[in-house]
Amino acid sequence: MQKLSGYPIVILAVLFFCIRPLAAKTRRLSSVQASSEIIRRPSIQGIRRFETRLAPYFQIKAGIQPVPDNTKSIYRPSQADLYMLSKMWDYVSAEFKTTYLKAIAIPDDFVYYTSPSGHFEIFYTLADSHNAVDPTDQYGYDQSDWRSKTSGPNGIPDYIDEVAWALDSSWSMEVDGFGFPPPHPSQDSPGTPGIYKVVVRELLWDDYYGQTLHGDPIPQAERGFTSIFELRNEWEGWTNTYMDYESYPEQGIRVTCAHEFFHTIQYAMSWQVRNLVELDDFPLAWIEGSAVLMEDLAFDEINDYIQYSREYFSSPTLPMLRDRYDDYFNVFLMMYLYERAVSPPSIDFIKTIFDNNYMQALDFHENLKSASQQYGYSWHRLLADFYAASYFTGARADSLRFISEAALLPEWSYAEDSLDHYYSITKSVLPYGMNTYSFGRSDSHAEQLRVQFAGRDSIGGPPVSQTWAATAILKPSAPATADSLASLSFNTEGIASFTITNWHDFDSIIIVATNGLGTRARYGIAAFLACTTTFFPGDTGHITAKDPYNRSTASVRFTAHDSLPCVLSISSGNQSSLMMENFLYSELYPLNTFYEIAFPPLWSDLTDSIALTLAMNPDTFESLADPDADVPAPDYVLCRWNAITLRWDPVTTGADYDSLYYWHTSIDRPGIYSVAARCAIHHLPGDTGVYTITSAAGTGSASLSFIAHDSLRCDMEFTTARATTAMNNELSFAELASLNSFYSVTFPPSWIDVVDTMQMTISLSHGDFAQKNSRTALGASDFSIYQWNDSDERWILLPTAFTGGESYSWSCSITRQGIYGLVGHSENVDTIAIYPNPVHAGRMVSFEGEHLYQILVYRIDGQLVFTATQHNDPVFPWSSPDTYRFICQWDLLNSDTRPVVPGTYIVLFTYINRITGEKSMKKRSLLVIP
Repeated sequence: MQKLSGYPIVILAVLFFCIRPLAAKTRRLSSVQASSEIIRRPSIQGIRRFETRLAPYFQIKAGIQPVPDNTKSIYRPSQADLYMLSKMWDYVSAEFKTTYLKAIAIPDDFVYYTSPSGHFEIFYTLADSHNAVDPTDQYGYDQSDWRSKTSGPNGIPDYIDEVAWALDSSWSMEVDGFGFPPPHPSQDSPGTPGIYKVVVRELLWDDYYGQTLHGDPIPQAERGFTSIFELRNEWEGWTNTYMDYESYPEQGIRVTCAHEFFHTIQYAMSWQVRNLVELDDFPLAWIEGSAVLMEDLAFDEINDYIQYSREYFSSPTLPMLRDRYDDYFNVFLMMYLYERAVSPPSIDFIKTIFDNNYMQALDFHENLKSASQQYGYSWHRLLADFYAASYFTGARADSLRFISEAALLPEWSYAEDSLDHYYSITKSVLPYGMNTYSFGRSDSHAEQLRVQFAGRDSIGGPPVSQTWAATAILKPSAPATADSLASLSFNTEGIASFTITNWHDFDSIIIVATNGLGTRARYGIAAFLACTTTFFPGDTGHITAKDPYNRSTASVRFTAHDSLPCVLSISSGNQSSLMMENFLYSELYPLNTFYEIAFPPLWSDLTDSIALTLAMNPDTFESLADPDADVPAPDYVLCRWNAITLRWDPVTTGADYDSLYYWHTSIDRPGIYSVAARCAIHHLPGDTGVYTITSAAGTGSASLSFIAHDSLRCDMEFTTARATTAMNNELSFAELASLNSFYSVTFPPSWIDVVDTMQMTISLSHGDFAQKNSRTALGASDFSIYQWNDSDERWILLPTAFTGGESYSWSCSITRQGIYGLVGHSENVDTIAIYPNPVHAGRMVSFEGEHLYQILVYRIDGQLVFTATQHNDPVFPWSSPDTYRFICQWDLLNSDTRPVVPGTYIVLFTYINRITGEKSMKKRSLLVIP
């Protein structure tokens, strides 16, 4: 042991922006705080706001502020916060960096002990009541053989001996055994250069085991960072179903050391940033899941990982390797990869992923695919095998299918699904996620069950076999009979089909479908046909239906070349507004006759053809057709509703024009069908189109204008519109001011290719503008035309020309249909007032400003005494919540509801710039007098 007396401390120069930070290992005994709001438009002002949010935590950790009685009042950085901080670290203020670096420095009164292996120096103290470890000294470990325990005092607290033993064990397994590179110790910390530093101290939060903090990049190297990790100094109160670390602190020490030590290795293998480009592509879910795996491999008897089982097994459709969810439950995938991806069980698959990236920075998803192929798998099949095998836990445990400790885990549940009228079940499957499709047997079912599964990029889209995988689990009705498990094979069309000939021997079937695409959610559709045979080979079927008003008839004919289970049905229904709107978008005009044809998707493979015919008498046709279109009946076509594009697709192959009008085609899938014609030509080449909406008062108008350089079919719809909830929410989020002037524009997309410029102009008289703008302090030039983006759910600023004069006018070019509106923004939003100032103690002070988002009040020594946020904060009594000028009052009480002392206070205002949506800060002084 060596005493550090007067040793000059050199703080680690932490470069947080370089790689993904590794969050502290925590227990799940208390609720996990939600991730911070993501800054949509990164800016210096936004980073300062973010610093303000995190500063109290690091100030307390650094000793700048005392630990409050109620730590819930302090925002606790989440994993998303730490990730965001790493991205922005190069732009973090010097003041914040100083605070952070002070927070992670080794206290200068700590002593250190070198572990028997010589790989670690463990810093600790016996003097500090908060950071002190238990001084009990009854045994030690042999300095010549770290594995051998010795009896009798050795001058080192047993707690530190256990830390040393756990660290040496972790090094032995992870570096010597598995072959990972050793970590890089800090070069500027106290102690011996070249020896890795571990600090045993009090941690700010009660549920932290430890945390790893990285430091300097390795000089003259493309990859590798130094690091240091902190371990908690005591385990009081750590007793629950999963662990009793209060009674057995050595167990908590061991799992923490194995976990955090692997983080130090991950830092050593990480690529450094070049030109602000982050090369490492590992999700935190992989980083944390593999670190939890190391705990169980090093100390199998402790089983700390079981505490994370609730997250996965209560919601098995939550995807693996996705950072939006809890990172720790990914350990179950890691354990499966360790035990099942390689035979015999080995770290090889997981290590290959790290090694591949260490040799050459790789896209994580490509890395997964490459490593899987190296071991004879496809990644989506390997992932699917994991999901299906994870069914066999608890009472269903099968250690030959899942992991060896499957019996210790809970079971995931599923609900029996109901079939739609297409005899199928459609569900969304998240990226790298799974979903279940369950079908139960009834006495009315046939002896034979036919099953089909298809994965699709979107509802109604064609089957896509790439990166889809599915497994069937059959549950027999005979007692004590094991469940059957079978992988589904997809044909070249992306469909997996199979038949169960003895369906009555089973109670149910579960299809476990996996989306092996890691970038977006997709849809899986499972069909279960347990009906009796309704048509036999050679049979001809003919089904007919009329619409409710007896205007038309739809009939379907087919010839079976195999047995057909279940039935085909035709129903006539009313069109939806979406369908009607998109007739226009598809340059079609409908006859308002809609039929839904429902049949099992398997039928298209078991019939010669399924022929659909719609018939209508001439008088009815004339009454329904567009009188302005003058399109004869043969020019109308059958169309099918395309749920992928939300458009109507013509599918006709023929039409007859006689005493009755017929439209007929062969169909290969169920769906909604109708008859429509191409719209009439509304604008000829050279025509000028002008569409105008005038307000009821006649003081304002909106217009669209263009010149056609080719024929334009169909007409434009230009109407007023109201903002939806999502639109209003986004306006509130970005603090943009609306005049409630919104316009809906609908036209075929082909128009953009055959017109010159389509220009929107919105005009308001001065009086109309003043009336609409009564709630804001903005001028007319502060407003522009915005377009609502449905996919991103945000307003997009369009280049807008503003002119004044006798009336106000805003103009811009538009290139697609949608919702447009006048939205206000202002560059000058720092109009802030504090009154009265000075203010007498015991009185009330008011803060007022445009577009305020947050107010923080600090004592002159840096202690935060008051904080309030404008959005949904009950302790922040904003006035005028429906405008953009806010007034907040403070009763001069601190967070403990005690009166603040007289003196000078610093008030930090955060407000929003409505041009960019960025959040900026202003500082003001407040004087409290007796």
